Amino acid sequence: MTRKIVAFALAVLMIVTACGISLAEDVPTIRVYMFNGEMPDSKLVQEAVSKVVYDKIGCNVELVWAGANGYFGGLSLALASNEQMDVVFDHSGSGWYDRSKDGAYADLTELLELTPTLKNSLADYIWAASTVNGKITLVSTYKDMSIEYGYFVDQADVDASGLDVASVEKVEDLEPLAAYLKSKGDDAYVFRAVQGAGTGITNTSMLVDFYEVYNGGFVSSKDDPATILNYYLTDEYEATVRMIYDWAQLGYIPADAATRDSSSYNVTGTGTNYGMSFCQYCPLSEYSLSEAYGATVGYIPVSQAVVTTDSLTGVGYCIPEKSEYKEYAIKYIELLSCDHEVADILNYGVEGVHFNYDENGDVVRVANYTSLYNPSQFAMGDIRGRSPLASEPDNKVEEYEAWNAKAIESPYIGFRIDNSAFESYQANIDAVISQYKLLFDVGALNPDEYLDEFRTELKNAGVETVIAELQNQYNDWAANK
Repeated sequence: MTRKIVAFALAVLMIVTACGISLAEDVPTIRVYMFNGEMPDSKLVQEAVSKVVYDKIGCNVELVWAGANGYFGGLSLALASNEQMDVVFDHSGSGWYDRSKDGAYADLTELLELTPTLKNSLADYIWAASTVNGKITLVSTYKDMSIEYGYFVDQADVDASGLDVASVEKVEDLEPLAAYLKSKGDDAYVFRAVQGAGTGITNTSMLVDFYEVYNGGFVSSKDDPATILNYYLTDEYEATVRMIYDWAQLGYIPADAATRDSSSYNVTGTGTNYGMSFCQYCPLSEYSLSEAYGATVGYIPVSQAVVTTDSLTGVGYCIPEKSEYKEYAIKYIELLSCDHEVADILNYGVEGVHFNYDENGDVVRVANYTSLYNPSQFAMGDIRGRSPLASEPDNKVEEYEAWNAKAIESPYIGFRIDNSAFESYQANIDAVISQYKLLFDVGALNPDEYLDEFRTELKNAGVETVIAELQNQYNDWAANK
């Protein structure tokens, strides 16, 4: 009998055993809401992880594969129902704070005393960012804990352009690379600008000089962090859109960028012109991009990494207040975050079926794993909890820790905004921004003709009223901090 057959037989035996345990009436079963949808082998993974979790903390696990599409749309409804829910995936960008404020999630402060390994795995400032109304309501996933913007590039283009990457501090410094890419004769691939995203130039420029306070361009200058402004009214924004307009006239940005679909950029295969692709950087992501591209993809940062409240609570797990098994739930989250055996099953599947370990203990996936079991790993716990892939650098965790450590902390960490006083203004402001921002981002509007109009529309929509309200809230928060 070959090693592969033996491994598969052991996996099946483990699964059968797990099924027997899951039927025991005296064993509690926690229900865990997963961000991904069900795949062909999701049930095998559930049975395997339930066996291991039972052995470690004495409960079974039912994984509810809710599916990424529509996940957050249905989450609040599910939380308000009588349905059993014990662990759920959530994050700051999709309403975690509001759900916590409304009491949907349990206070984890005392529960964390049951899981010291989990509690000590995250720094105090991360727990502080995860606190709502004095209650810790989220176990944040340790990964890229700060926000840094930059561009992915074909390294061969960088070398050919003569650009000194070490000297790049802002987007303007990329001009030698942009000029070289333009000289290759295909202006569509200088800045990979697409509808809804643009070039990313204003995003990066804003982060160079400002801290973000609230969506809609509300910021504070790094030179005066206690004073709230709107980015679109600043001299820095004007300088940026003028530069973008000039670059558009030079052909660095596609003329149809505002309507171009992302599928029009084909970057599969060596030799394809990658151009410059805006990104919010995640450490080591250039490795997977290079593999898909077929040549070396480099990364050029054009803003300093900044730790914010939202970056610290980007993704994580919560325990619904209605859960009857909160103690089991927090112990399960500890296993997901800190236990390699559990984390490997959830991230990679069943050993011998979906992956194997090499001589170094690194994970080698089977050839067809993507069609069997392949969850989004950003939604599957702490990157330090799982074993590394054999294709990843040996120092992956150290790279993440070093990258996170170099970030500066926003002075607004922990500042939570009550938008009830300006919701109507905010809606009007967002409508104005949606009308102008993307067109400025891709150089489709001449600032001489349209910038004053944009700013007048913002003021008519109430931007100055919102600035004043945010300033008052910040002053009160800072005084009681």
